[in-house]
Amino acid sequence: MDSKFQIMIVDDEMFFRQALVSSINWEGLGLCVSKVAKHAFEALDYIKENPVDIVLTDVRMPVKDGLAMIEDIRKMDKEPIFVLLTGYGEFEYAQRALRLGVREYLLKPVDEETIITLMTRLCNELRQARMERVLYDGAKNLTVSGQSFSQKHSSTVERILHIIEKELSNEELSLKWISHNHVFLNVNYLSKLFQKHTGKRFSAYLMDKRMQQAMAILAEDGYSTVLQIAACVGFGENSGYFSSAFKKYCGYTPTDYRKIFQNMSCN
Repeated sequence: MDSKFQIMIVDDEMFFRQALVSSINWEGLGLCVSKVAKHAFEALDYIKENPVDIVLTDVRMPVKDGLAMIEDIRKMDKEPIFVLLTGYGEFEYAQRALRLGVREYLLKPVDEETIITLMTRLCNELRQARMERVLYDGAKNLTVSGQSFSQKHSSTVERILHIIEKELSNEELSLKWISHNHVFLNVNYLSKLFQKHTGKRFSAYLMDKRMQQAMAILAEDGYSTVLQIAACVGFGENSGYFSSAFKKYCGYTPTDYRKIFQNMSCN
């Protein structure tokens, strides 16, 4: 399972499209810009055949506007999150957009911090929804490669997920540690079982959880030091490694990420 979510950008203004793609560290936010479309028809052709998690679209476009495009996507039984780009004086579209399930509006000209804040929140929601689907599927008997996984196997994975939540600050937390202290099953077996049920290696899943927790703390807490946050999410006193891992994951240092939210609250 690809850990990055797919976003499609639809706008008829070439300069705006290029600026939007190049100015944001999309991968650092956990997103892959899978398609940049210059009009609604190009976007519709793409989404028919490809998965898209977020559609960021302009309202005003020639021939078919953004809302008409969203109507067509809904008819395909596709359920991406829709984010609408609007200009001043275009709020007459709001009622129609609400009926179509448009989640968010961004007012042109849009600044980078607003996009980063919104996309961070949407990605966190998508991760949560993805994990809920995994847990739901894991609660049923699964048949993988002709082999049926029983309720006992599902419960084992759910127990591991619960231990991760409880022990996130534990610097020693690993699948080996869980095996030796809680589950008492072979580590290699647990590794395969975990990946079958979640679609991720244990280490990748654990890093995701730690980074998401760190992002939440930085967004809400203006006082804790980077060292304190590193310890809180399982990096012990190794704040240097935490900062390096955070920047690789998010595209920003912990200090810069916090400044984004502090600046937002001051505006």
